[in-house]
Amino acid sequence: MFCAGEERWASFVSFAGALLWALVAVLAGARRAPLGVIELLLLFAPLVVVPAGLELAQIVSPGRWPVVENTARMFQPLAAGSVIAAFWIGPGRTSGLLAVPWAALTGMVALSGVMGLRSSKTVAAFVSNLARLDLGIAGGWLLLSRLGARAIGIQEPVVLLTAVHFHYAGFGAALIAAAGAQFAQPRSGVERRPWQIVSLAAALLPFAVALGFILWPLLKVVAATLFAISIMVLAAMLWQQSARFLRRTARVFIRMACLFIIVGMGLAAAYAVGDYRDQSWLTVPAMASTHGWINGLGFVMPGLLGWLVELDRRSRPSADPEQQLQSRLALGELRAAPAPNFVSREFHDL
Repeated sequence: MFCAGEERWASFVSFAGALLWALVAVLAGARRAPLGVIELLLLFAPLVVVPAGLELAQIVSPGRWPVVENTARMFQPLAAGSVIAAFWIGPGRTSGLLAVPWAALTGMVALSGVMGLRSSKTVAAFVSNLARLDLGIAGGWLLLSRLGARAIGIQEPVVLLTAVHFHYAGFGAALIAAAGAQFAQPRSGVERRPWQIVSLAAALLPFAVALGFILWPLLKVVAATLFAISIMVLAAMLWQQSARFLRRTARVFIRMACLFIIVGMGLAAAYAVGDYRDQSWLTVPAMASTHGWINGLGFVMPGLLGWLVELDRRSRPSADPEQQLQSRLALGELRAAPAPNFVSREFHDL
């Protein structure tokens, strides 16, 4: 569980990363930075999404090796800055060396996730550890992109887009689903089961989508369509679940994410079907400019922020006993005991 100092550190890093990213985006818009739409979308993940995601992962399911994850979180700003430099100079050996710190950091988080998979006792913990593994894969593909390598015959921009895919659709979306599954845990088994199914689908299908790009086009279109459906179902369940939130700000963030993702996943499914049928309904640049931004800034970021606002307060003991009781009642951990059905109320008051 996070202490107050660690929470402040994560908030500061995400906020500072957002300011730095905004500056880089302005420079790119003024043609003072050699960055395009896909590069800017990728950079938003190490600078803003990953610090927030690692904080949420710790709340949902603390890492199996806390020392490893805490070390990764400490050096995350330096590694993210190194990624900016790697994109600034373009692909090559020097750019690859600059991407190594980020690959090492994400590899440390992934290793903690792999160790945690074996001891996961709940679906929420299992999915959050899969998200850690997604982050490690994302860092590996980012390294390949900066080296200018062709992995398994795949070339740019698909290599870079795969890194984007695992940062957002893998790491970010899986954590949002894991938080929803954890929130549903105190409820009855009937209510928990849909969350378990949807969160597992949201966490596992990005791997199938990536394999489809490498092995089999039909697998890609099927997996992408199923993933789009699962995320849209997740959005509907999140909308309904947010009605039980204690924090209005969290409810606003989650519902904003739900509205954006319906459009984003519809575009993803259309692109997958069109690509399989060799019909260019949506080009890769068009997908990066629409689906990429909708998924990253419209769904993943507000979704992570919403759960951080809601779950962080619930995960720590409240100084106010009444507030703590209300929080536990809202989660379903306590059931209000019915008053005895006496004939006269006065007997009960005595």
